[in-house]
Amino acid sequence: MGSHRTGKDWAVNHLDPPAIAFSSPTMRGQSNDPVCHGRDQPSSDFMTFTESVMNTDDIVLLEEAAEAIGYKHSDYPFKNEPGLYVLLDSTSGFYWNPLKENREAHELAVRLNLSIVLDTDGGAVQVGRHDFDDDVREEGAEDMCATTRRAIVKAASKVYWMNKE
Repeated sequence: MGSHRTGKDWAVNHLDPPAIAFSSPTMRGQSNDPVCHGRDQPSSDFMTFTESVMNTDDIVLLEEAAEAIGYKHSDYPFKNEPGLYVLLDSTSGFYWNPLKENREAHELAVRLNLSIVLDTDGGAVQVGRHDFDDDVREEGAEDMCATTRRAIVKAASKVYWMNKE
């Protein structure tokens, strides 16, 4: 076992999420990978404040994506936090943000049976599922990994709304 502490490790037996939590090891560093712009490489224990700030649209997307896979989340205000605070039980939880975490976006895609088509030359991603009328399309050639994560989260949000009908 490594010495890194994840948000899940930190949160055991804590009622309220901290102002800036330990990020999971995969959210922290920078790599020299030109495609993914540094995600998923450990370096330090804390995220910078600018990495942690989320806008309201992202918060709503994360809430819907979490509910699509059965995660319960806190109503604790987390606009300035690194992600959605997912509850493990009534006293603990962890930060979850597939918009920033490749492995969490991958989990969404697998658990929701999403198919992903990349057009790296055109800088676009399409995410679909057997019961979608239209695939989710996201463009953003600067960072194809970020574009793919966002398309997956948007597709998970679409699954959430389909399940509500």
